[in-house]
Amino acid sequence: MTVGAIIAAASHRVARPIIKLGGITNIQRLTLTYHKAGVRNIVVITGFEDPEIKAELTGKGVIFLQLADYEDPELMESFRIGLNYLRGRCDRVFLTPVNAPLYKHSTLEAMMATAGDIVIPSFGGRSGHPILVSDALAPEVVAHQGPDGLAGFIRTTTADRRWIDVNDAGVRFTVHDMSDAQRLLPAADDSLIQASCSLSIRKARTVFDARTHLLLKLIDETHSVSGACRSMSLSLTRAWRMINDLEADLGFLVVNRSQGGHRGGKTHVSDEGRRLIAAFDAYNERVLGAVNAGFQEFWDSLSPMMVKPDAPRR
Repeated sequence: MTVGAIIAAASHRVARPIIKLGGITNIQRLTLTYHKAGVRNIVVITGFEDPEIKAELTGKGVIFLQLADYEDPELMESFRIGLNYLRGRCDRVFLTPVNAPLYKHSTLEAMMATAGDIVIPSFGGRSGHPILVSDALAPEVVAHQGPDGLAGFIRTTTADRRWIDVNDAGVRFTVHDMSDAQRLLPAADDSLIQASCSLSIRKARTVFDARTHLLLKLIDETHSVSGACRSMSLSLTRAWRMINDLEADLGFLVVNRSQGGHRGGKTHVSDEGRRLIAAFDAYNERVLGAVNAGFQEFWDSLSPMMVKPDAPRR
C-alpha cells in the first residue's frame, strides 16, 4: 500500500509553518513524523512563506505546490490541489494543516492499519488531526463545496468512516492554543527519534541519489524538466547538469529530449531511466528496512540506561 501526505502550509493568516517548537519548525517536525511512519510521498502546499519553507525542506524528498491566493485561503483549497496531484499515485492520503504538528508517528501507523475510506483519530472523545482518506474517495473530497470544508464533508458523506481512539493528545493540538505545548513536547520529541539515512551511488562523484531520483520521477510525471524543478525547488541549470552527469556516468540516456515548436518541447524519461527509477526504489526500500530494523535493536539496547528527566543523576 502506498500512502501519501498533504501538508497545508499556504495561509498567511493561520499556517505558521516556520514557528519553532522544541527547536525545530512545524514543517520540519511534520516531515520527520511522516518519514518515521514510512510515508515518503509528501506534498507541501506553500503560499505566503514559500521561500522559507523551501529553504527548510529542500533536499528532503518533498514535493512543493504553490497556492497563488494565500492571504486567507480555505484549507480545503490546499487539500484539493494536493489530492489532484496525488490522484492515482497513492492508495491513501493523509490531510493535515501545518499548524497541528505534535501528533506522533504511532498515531499515523495506527491509522494506516485501520480500514475505511476515511480514518479520523480521536483523543478524549474528540476528533483531531490528521485525516486519512482513500484515493477512491479523493474525487468526492475535491468536488465538495459545502460549508465547513473537510469537517462538513466528513459529516455528510456516506463513505465508510472510522474513528480510532489514540493515546496521543497531540491530535488535538494546534499552535493557536499553546497552553498544552510544553506538556506535549517531551513525548512528541521522543517519538521523533529515528535513524537518518541518505542513500547514494557514487564513484569519483555522486552518480545517483535521492534528489536525482526525485527529479527523474517528476520529469516522468510532468514531461517537463522545468515543471519538475518547480516542484522540488531546483534550478533548471542544476537539473540539466545532474541529468547530463548521470548519463555520462551510466553510459545511456535517462531522458529523451524533443525540440520545441508551436506546441513546445517535452522531455520524457527513457525506458532505461524508468528501470533505473524502479531499481532504486526497490534498493532503497531494502536498505531502509535493514537500517530501521538495526536501529530499533540498537535503541532498545539503550533503554535500560535511559535517565528520565525527573530522575536523580549521579
